Amino acid sequence: MPLRHGQQPPHAVLGFTVDVTDRVRARRQAEAAQAQALAAAEQAAAQREAFYQVFEQTPAIIVLLRGPDHRYEYVNPAYQQQLFPGRQLVGRTVAEALPEAVEHGFLALLDGVYQTGEPYFGQEMLLPVTQPDGQPPRDTYFDYTYQAVREAGHIVGVSIFATDVTERVRARRQREAQQAQLHNLFMEAPAPIVILDGPALTYQLVNPAYQQIFPGQELLVGRCWRPCPSWKAQTCSLA
Repeated sequence: MPLRHGQQPPHAVLGFTVDVTDRVRARRQAEAAQAQALAAAEQAAAQREAFYQVFEQTPAIIVLLRGPDHRYEYVNPAYQQQLFPGRQLVGRTVAEALPEAVEHGFLALLDGVYQTGEPYFGQEMLLPVTQPDGQPPRDTYFDYTYQAVREAGHIVGVSIFATDVTERVRARRQREAQQAQLHNLFMEAPAPIVILDGPALTYQLVNPAYQQIFPGQELLVGRCWRPCPSWKAQTCSLA
């Protein structure tokens, strides 16, 4: 600022200086922190996209739920196409999109994982899936895991990893039914039938017609057809 007397030319200059070093440093620190946060967000987004690409190709079921109301954030094709084709899932809550899951207690399990952080493991759990064509619900069985999702140490959602084991359950039940049918045929047959197992020829199955050959004899199942080693003597006998 020029200094003068009246209308005379300036004879001095008055200057003011303000130290803004802290302000500049604070601005630069804020800009650096913002840049770091942006870079971290971009890296996280890239990692998330890479994970999603892997999820898209896996035959297993993968789901990410967000928030305490379990809102669908991501579902892979195995979940969407195999189980719920035609249903809008992403952006909706489990209760809105899958009322049948609520009825069978799955929502309560999700609540427990979200509230406690403890994972839940289920085996051969039944979920009757409503069919879009109005047909009766299709019984589907899953082995699955519910795992809490954490960000900055806080639970923000639940992840689901599951495999459809319906065919395995059906095959096992079919074998069990066939075995039960065969057992009934053996037990009802008028001819003596016996099944012996192992080198000691231990009785595994004895039908009533065979047991009647030895009236007064104790039940033979679990005993040996021929003499056994001494340590098995208490369970062995000669027929």
